Amino acid sequence: TLMVVEDRAERLISGVEVRADGDAQTTPSRVSVTVEGTPSIVDGIDAADLVASVDAADVDETGTMPVRITGLPEGAVVLVVEPERVSLVP
Repeated sequence: TLMVVEDRAERLISGVEVRADGDAQTTPSRVSVTVEGTPSIVDGIDAADLVASVDAADVDETGTMPVRITGLPEGAVVLVVEPERVSLVP
C-alpha cells in the first residue's frame, strides 16, 4: 500500500481585525493568528480572509472575552490566537 502524506506548514497572519457586537470596539483591535495546513492552503490565506469575533455575553470576571476565528479554508486549522482574549473599550 502506498500512503501519500502531505507536508504541513504553519503561518503567522498578523493584523486580523476583531469584530464585536454592534459598534463596540475592542482592545486590542487586532490579533495575530497562527494557522496550519498544507503549504498551498496556508500560503493563500491573508488577514482579510479571517474573521476574528467576540461575543459580549462571554465576558468573564476579568472583563475579557475569548476571540473566535472563522473564515479559514477547508484543510486549515487555527493553532494560536495572540492575544487569545480581548476587552471591550468602555
